[in-house]
Amino acid sequence: MSISKAKSRAEYIENLQLAIPEASLNSLPPAELTLVENKDSAKVVGGSTISFISGVPKIKQADVLNSTLLAQLGANYAFDRVTQTEQWYNKYVEVLENIGWVISSFKFAHQALSGVTVEMDKAALDILAAAISGDELAVLTATLKALKDANPGSKSITLFDTNGSSQDGGNFQLGTASEDPTGNVQMSMGAFYFQASERHTRFLFWSWSTKSINMFAGSESILLNEDIYSTVRQQIINKLGPRAVTYVADLPI
Repeated sequence: MSISKAKSRAEYIENLQLAIPEASLNSLPPAELTLVENKDSAKVVGGSTISFISGVPKIKQADVLNSTLLAQLGANYAFDRVTQTEQWYNKYVEVLENIGWVISSFKFAHQALSGVTVEMDKAALDILAAAISGDELAVLTATLKALKDANPGSKSITLFDTNGSSQDGGNFQLGTASEDPTGNVQMSMGAFYFQASERHTRFLFWSWSTKSINMFAGSESILLNEDIYSTVRQQIINKLGPRAVTYVADLPI
């Protein structure tokens, strides 16, 4: 990487404005993260779940968590997650690209929901099933089951519900990460947003009337260039500060 590009990345991060944690999150316990390499694992990061397939080194897991959190908080500062979703995702992608992620595009399509009711976790799995590998689908299925079975009021549920939904709808991401043969992290990212006429806690597992919501989804395979990210890793850690533990929770699977 040229010095000018390295400098421009550092300046971008320095000038990036991040959202302040919502007051309801300040009372949550700090994350006591357990990063493991020898088995599948998962975390809640703001309004996202990130599932790691066995074999991803701990430092690269931390890179995925920190970089996707930075992107969420940068987008949260600039735009409303639910009422300005298109602009939010544009900012989200902009942040990721400026710190080393290689992304083609996020293209969303309206989802025709069949039946009288729908649970969004099942709809999301159906949407992603054709776009991800069998291993990715298995670990994502386990992640969503763990989130569904988590105790009401737990940090993982509170984080995901608070960041992933609002009175007008929701905006959440489901990612599965693995290490590719070149040593970079590849992530299959499912991005979802919905508009609703009502609000429910545990929104991902609520039995919604299909007439009450409009759901949109997109999926993309994105790659974290570790050579680039390593040049800004510590700056991102410093930039996030305590947010890196406020917005992250273990999700045992």
